[in-house]
Amino acid sequence: MKTLTTLAAMVLSTTSAFAQPAMVARTDKGEVLVDGRGMSLYTFEKEVGL
Repeated sequence: MKTLTTLAAMVLSTTSAFAQPAMVARTDKGEVLVDGRGMSLYTFEKEVGL
């Protein structure tokens, strides 16, 4: 089990090394976050109940 956990940690750490950083692009509506291909990135926040 310890080997499986170590292997999983290694795989997860290497995939983030190849991730491209987010960039800011200008649009008619203002600045937005985009990925390396220019696709919009979204952030989500937990809604607060009324």
